[in-house]
Amino acid sequence: MQKRFKFMIIFLGLIICMTQVIVKNKAGLIKNHSQLLKNNYEHSFYEAVNYMNDVDNLLTKVQLTKLPKQNINMFAQIWRSSSAAHDNLSNLPYNHNSIMKALKYLSQTSDFSYAMMNKSIDNEDLSAEEWETLNNLKTYAQNLSKEMDTILTDANVSEKINWDALAQENFDKSNLVGSMQNVNKQFQDYGELIYDGPFSDHIQNLNPKMLAGKTEVSKLDALEKAKKILLRTQNEIKNIEYSGQVTSRKNLPAYSFTAKNNDDEEIYLEITKNGAYPLLMITAPIEKISENKINCQEAITTAKKFLSDNDFINMKESYYERFENYLTINFAPFENNLIMYPDLVKVKVNLANGKISGFESLGYIMMHCERQSNEPTLPYQLLDELLPIGFEKLSIKRCVIPLDSKKEIFCYEIIGKFNENKFIIYINNDSGKFEKIYRLIENERGTLAE
Repeated sequence: MQKRFKFMIIFLGLIICMTQVIVKNKAGLIKNHSQLLKNNYEHSFYEAVNYMNDVDNLLTKVQLTKLPKQNINMFAQIWRSSSAAHDNLSNLPYNHNSIMKALKYLSQTSDFSYAMMNKSIDNEDLSAEEWETLNNLKTYAQNLSKEMDTILTDANVSEKINWDALAQENFDKSNLVGSMQNVNKQFQDYGELIYDGPFSDHIQNLNPKMLAGKTEVSKLDALEKAKKILLRTQNEIKNIEYSGQVTSRKNLPAYSFTAKNNDDEEIYLEITKNGAYPLLMITAPIEKISENKINCQEAITTAKKFLSDNDFINMKESYYERFENYLTINFAPFENNLIMYPDLVKVKVNLANGKISGFESLGYIMMHCERQSNEPTLPYQLLDELLPIGFEKLSIKRCVIPLDSKKEIFCYEIIGKFNENKFIIYINNDSGKFEKIYRLIENERGTLAE
């Protein structure tokens, strides 16, 4: 009996020792992982500051280059630097809403520069309005660069910013020296869409065609509409509140609301003042979930139903992208056998819970209207003469696409393969000009055009 007792003592001692070793090793791994994460945050912050300074510097220089051939390299550099600044800034664990406008600015600066680079390649001069846009971009770049430099200098990033605490939702970020909240203040008046990727037009000064003749609704009517939309997308909502009027977009005033769903995720929603159409919704996720509840096709079906329930009819999905647990889908109206690409609506679906987590209908609200039909002068039969030898046509549709000049043109949309790559070619259905060429990238993240 005594031997058995001694054996039990020794056995328990061994278990305790092994447990201590395992806990110590795990603690070491957690500490190393935490340090690696902090190093990545600091690296991303320094890189974001450096690239933002490059954008500021390049936007100053480009004002000196007036000839298209001189502009090409400048716009290419602005495009790359603003995109890199956006990527690094978005990697930080700051509350997304606090720097949302800064991120949007960088994204749009990148897209605008890309469009101007292509225009310069075609040896076209920038218009007076486009130079004015560059002037405005320069002002915001200067403000953002200065603010980020101040954070870098005053906050002493590696010592004073507690990245672990900053990643927590309830952490008081106002205590940070040079808080990123100050960055958001620099962009209080910045809200116009400049360029937002393929087939999103330069629409900041246009009157919204969809709202022509629509009556103005009250704040209470807009609140009821917001409740209906949130109930359709979230199943359960709480604490929905009116948060003010949005006046930053010219000719498109809106009411804004905030709410929480049953997962305590914060939701921001905008309803147009005229017509009470849903304009924008953003959900701030609490945590990432690795396991998905629905697949991409089910997400597209969910998004289509949401659009139909909210009077966006005859919508056809085009490009979509999957990132982590989210699928973002671009929809365009399909009417009279024409795809209306200027009227884009973007819907974001959470694959982990099957809910609509975001949408943007700015393109649709601004551009959707009844268009006069256009009979092409270029017949289908002549398309083969324009395409390169060896190009395998997979599908041909007719569509309307926007140009950087704000004009719309009727085109043939030809999807096909060439040298093992898949392409979409947009050919003017009257002149035969190649208006746009995109390479289709199809992978596990979705279908992208670049």
